[in-house]
Amino acid sequence: MAEHEPPSSFDQAWSLIVLRSIADAVITSDADDRISFLNPAAEALTGWSLEEAGGRPITEVFRLIDETTGRPIDWPRTEVRRVKSVLLIRRDGRTLPIDDSISPIEDEAGRRSGTVVVFQSIDDRRRAEEELYRTHVELERRVSERTAELAEANAALQGEVAERTRADEELRRANQALRALIHASPLAIIALDGQGRVTIWNPAAERMFGWGNRDVLGHPLPIVPEDLRQEFSSGLATSLQGGAHAGHETLRLKKDGSTIEVSLWTAPLYDARGEPCGRMGVIEDITERKRAEEARTALLRRIVTAQEEERLRIARELHDQMGQHLAALMLGLKATIDHIQNPAAAKEAQRLHDLANRIGQEVHRVSLELRPTALDDWGLQTALTNYAADWSARARIPVQSRFVGIDRRRLPSPVETALYRTVQEALTNVLKHARAARVSLIVERRADQVLAIVEDNGRGFDVEAVMGAPDAGGRLGLLGMQERVALVGGTLEVESRPGGGTSLFIHIPLRDEREAADHG
Repeated sequence: MAEHEPPSSFDQAWSLIVLRSIADAVITSDADDRISFLNPAAEALTGWSLEEAGGRPITEVFRLIDETTGRPIDWPRTEVRRVKSVLLIRRDGRTLPIDDSISPIEDEAGRRSGTVVVFQSIDDRRRAEEELYRTHVELERRVSERTAELAEANAALQGEVAERTRADEELRRANQALRALIHASPLAIIALDGQGRVTIWNPAAERMFGWGNRDVLGHPLPIVPEDLRQEFSSGLATSLQGGAHAGHETLRLKKDGSTIEVSLWTAPLYDARGEPCGRMGVIEDITERKRAEEARTALLRRIVTAQEEERLRIARELHDQMGQHLAALMLGLKATIDHIQNPAAAKEAQRLHDLANRIGQEVHRVSLELRPTALDDWGLQTALTNYAADWSARARIPVQSRFVGIDRRRLPSPVETALYRTVQEALTNVLKHARAARVSLIVERRADQVLAIVEDNGRGFDVEAVMGAPDAGGRLGLLGMQERVALVGGTLEVESRPGGGTSLFIHIPLRDEREAADHG
């Protein structure tokens, strides 16, 4: 082959393979300093692909700045240059420390036909050097610290012995205080091992249940009624898994065979390895409190019943007596109007007639608000349908109502009244606060309960914030609805969020014997 014979296509292909496979980044440009080649390593370091960079000025793809001054480094067109510790500005704007070598490419005549740049990232090397330096510094620091630690070890050991002595004394005093607290507690405190045997039985437990210390210590707990054994075993298993109970209400057995209602708090006991090995229980006798609550509930039921009866009486008087008087007044005014010749007097009489008519309508509305006759005569579905239609006309808010299973058999009268009043209050709240565009009402009778749902698409509210507010004004309506539903054994749940509307769910259990007593 002649000395200046141009490279064959095979040689060129082989060169490209070599350039693409080497670890160093390689960029070549033509005589006009425009990119002609980037190998994969160069693509990775610059962020430019060959397809994107080809034909661009090399100074656009391979931009360098001085690492110390931050100033751009001029592009050498003719001389060979090796530069260390410069920063390459990648395509994404990030900088990368590199070492580079830039050389011109000359043709056979010695003319510059391009440039070749070979460079590599020194980022990993710098990090390794920095890490090595940090490791060296850290090692020296640790040696120094360890020397100081060894110097202090003897004194620390002596101090630990003294601290252990103080800790043992504090533990002894804490145990004494705990025993005194358990002994003096007005609540029954009972501890059990993993098999349910009694390990602690304080005087309050003895007074509450009748068994003495010697009767129960080391024996299975005697206060659980037979029909609650499974519940007790499940609770003990929960404690042995680290679980606890707070305020669980149940029944417990006394030595004389009677039962009392109790509120139970439990927590697991742990052994030296931190594993649950038993449980501690605190028991409060709530029998008297429950009786007081039942008496209060009974009183509230009587008050509600008396209120409804009085509402019914007043509603009937308004409807019958006031309605008759107003009807007679309107008839008299109508007859008078027909005989008045003076136009001004006739106009005034007509105004009085219209006023009497409006009063009659208002009396009718108040009568229905007090106690709708449809509720007593036709039942809940008719009463709610009429009320929803009247409310929708007054509020100008459409109400979509759906009743399921209500028309087959009347609900107990207290349940019908509670549902009617609760829905009435809910719609009143919608009108006052919700700014809703529509309302839906669903009442569904199921096998063992009746469910009522009132939903609106209004502005909603933060339920926890309202129910937990110190000012009771904002939650009185909800509390009143909950209280009324609770009087018939039901529950009321509120779901709402700001901007997300409000949903009320009313669940009332049904008992066949109560239905039979109320409606035959």
